[in-house]
Amino acid sequence: MGKLDGKIALIIDGSDGIGFTIAQQFVSEGAYVFITGRSKEALDAAVKKIDDKHITAIRANSAELDDIDNIINTIPGTTTDTPMLRKSSLMDRLDHSFEIAKTAVFLASDDSSYITDIELFVDSGLSQIQSY
Repeated sequence: MGKLDGKIALIIDGSDGIGFTIAQQFVSEGAYVFITGRSKEALDAAVKKIDDKHITAIRANSAELDDIDNIINTIPGTTTDTPMLRKSSLMDRLDHSFEIAKTAVFLASDDSSYITDIELFVDSGLSQIQSY
């Protein structure tokens, strides 16, 4: 039994990158996932790669309100890996997309049922260093 059995997720720009990794993780945890993107070919490739009956692709441009009325972005993006940035990381490395995906699964699961209104940084402490 997965952490997300019976749940439905909409993942904006889920055809590649972090969005795709999150979609894979959500499907593996039992969620039914809708992914969006602008390229039909990229969406079709993502669905084929995930190879599960619990995923549907929707061609949509997230910048167009006619395509998607409400987009809630709760997971921050990643940063380009550079030697200087790596040196500033407390873990001497940048995040891996699966770490962000697992955080997204946790927040979508019942394991986080008592968590409300948080800003969660999945950045090995980088945001704390930059605030000083």
